[in-house]
Amino acid sequence: MQTENFREMGNAVDLAHRIGASHVYFGRITNWGTFSPDQYAETAVFLPGHPDHAEFLAACRDPRLRDPIVCPSDLDEFIHGRA
Repeated sequence: MQTENFREMGNAVDLAHRIGASHVYFGRITNWGTFSPDQYAETAVFLPGHPDHAEFLAACRDPRLRDPIVCPSDLDEFIHGRA
């Protein structure tokens, strides 16, 4: 997840059902040296200091994300309310 796509998580689950997908995988964006530290901080919406972090947490409370087809990987703490 990143600033560019966190608002679409619930819709991604809906789409997965429509096309018959068996799983939807969500994960944090990783900086493999692609971003400068400042760029990564701007993109990593899951970091507590990010300006959109509260909106990200709200998006993670979408009940569609608790669907059995969702693989939350390293976003589990947010999707299941432990963050």
